[in-house]
Amino acid sequence: MNAKGVAYENVPVCDLCGSTSAKVSFADARDNALLIPGRFGIVRCGSCGLLRLSPRPARESLGMYYPENYVPYREDSFLLHAVKRFLSAGERRRIKNLTGGRGRVLDIGCARGDFLASLGTSYERFGLEMDAPSAAAARETGATVYAGDVETFTFQSGATFDCIVMRFVLEHLRSPMAVLKKLKTILSSGGSLVISIPNADSFERHIFGRYWHSFDVPRHFQIFSPATIRKYAEKAEFRVEKIYYSFVPNDWIGSISRFFNAHGWTRLARFFGITNLLLAALFFPLSFVGFLLHRSPRMTVILRAVERSRF
Repeated sequence: MNAKGVAYENVPVCDLCGSTSAKVSFADARDNALLIPGRFGIVRCGSCGLLRLSPRPARESLGMYYPENYVPYREDSFLLHAVKRFLSAGERRRIKNLTGGRGRVLDIGCARGDFLASLGTSYERFGLEMDAPSAAAARETGATVYAGDVETFTFQSGATFDCIVMRFVLEHLRSPMAVLKKLKTILSSGGSLVISIPNADSFERHIFGRYWHSFDVPRHFQIFSPATIRKYAEKAEFRVEKIYYSFVPNDWIGSISRFFNAHGWTRLARFFGITNLLLAALFFPLSFVGFLLHRSPRMTVILRAVERSRF
């Protein structure tokens, strides 16, 4: 059943609650975006409800699913860059409100550094990116950028940050719990952790099933709901200050694209690109309804560390 040349690993234990009880949501899940061979499974924890990928690529095979044409590694077109900058305006305002517009900001998974560049020079800007060429490009923004994987990277002793940003990174990690606990140790007193993640409770997930854009098999290892991310926060000794829901129509468009791609209709798949402004306008009303009902496919969670009493 497994594709030749791909090493797999089963994930029998839930990263969030430790339960071994699970129900298969989708067997034989595949890469509907890049069409790289491999057969995986999406399961739901029988205890806490967290969705996880099992089996998933073993470490030695993971690199093949992040090729040079993987979207975050590519240099954006002028139009896509403009769209991303427009959509990130709200994120920049939130960070300014959290930090007062100054301080040390760390962007984990900073890709080519576009978001770091958009923050401006009033901050001390730092980045961490696992793709070395992207990290090199990010350094050209003037930020201090390290090449490495957040799960294994060792931060400088005593280094702290006033705001740590992870934009669509947590779902890629083998153990989000371990990383959240790690980041708590480098967050300054009163600092904020800002996490953007897919939302498992979205309308799009229920409508498109295995073709949902944000399943992104096999790159996404966990998919969170508002309930499960709150449980993660509690166990990692954070408190959830706010959850913001997105109204961008990317997942409607991207899910249709992946359906067509999986069935060999590549021209139609290319037509349903996220830079198609006509389609964006068409699907915006549906996205706005999801936003109002907290059923949109993407959410941004603001966390602050729970300070332990010294007494």
